[in-house]
Amino acid sequence: MRTSDKAWMAAVVENRGKIHFTNVASRRTNQLVLRVTTKKMPVIERLATLTGTKPHLNRARTIVTERRGCAEHCDEAHVHTVAEIPEVGCWAISGVGAAIVVDNLRPYFMDDTGIEVLVHNVLTGLPTAGQGRHAVDATIVRLRRLGWKIPPAALEHFVGTPQGRGARGRFERKHLAQF
Repeated sequence: MRTSDKAWMAAVVENRGKIHFTNVASRRTNQLVLRVTTKKMPVIERLATLTGTKPHLNRARTIVTERRGCAEHCDEAHVHTVAEIPEVGCWAISGVGAAIVVDNLRPYFMDDTGIEVLVHNVLTGLPTAGQGRHAVDATIVRLRRLGWKIPPAALEHFVGTPQGRGARGRFERKHLAQF
């Protein structure tokens, strides 16, 4: 992962991105989500390539509605409204992936207030067993292969941690081959 890619991505996230938590009743915990929505598909495709995710495309559409007009002053009691909604792309990464990406982008943000605490809270709340465990490991491996630096707090939850990490808490090249 090049420094210029991280700097570019931080600028896109700061200008067009949204960091939020899900609020879904079916989830035991809220999940961190990092999302960018734009009409510029090359931006969405590059974000997806850098993180190993899939871009989402919302097709253009036309909405025709009838709104109530003024019946007191106007000849027409209704107004036909036609709205053209352009094609929009959406990129998102969630959970441990979002925490890893935000942690890597933090030095490039103009304002990183609260980012360190946010990442710490997400990484300390990772599941150690059970549902969601495999997805956490798969995300860590995918992002590591793409060149993202994995924070030590995320590696502590990684199933292969004792065998896959060197003394400095980083994956050793010989162990990456088995993932």
